Amino acid sequence: MSDAKNMSFAEIQKRIKDMDAERAELEAALQAKRGEEIKVLADAYAKKLQAGGFSISEGVKALAPYGTP
Repeated sequence: MSDAKNMSFAEIQKRIKDMDAERAELEAALQAKRGEEIKVLADAYAKKLQAGGFSISEGVKALAPYGTP
């Protein structure tokens, strides 16, 4: 990372603009990964429910107390 003290005003502005663009890309990638991760967790939970002889709806009901009010 560049030392901001040694950068010009224009260089700092450009660096901030570049970092903002990179942040937007990272946020989009994070949301995509978040979607993938929840699917993996849900799949594993569904398999555990089925292995235990429970239905998906029973599992959803069991999760209800953990939901947001």
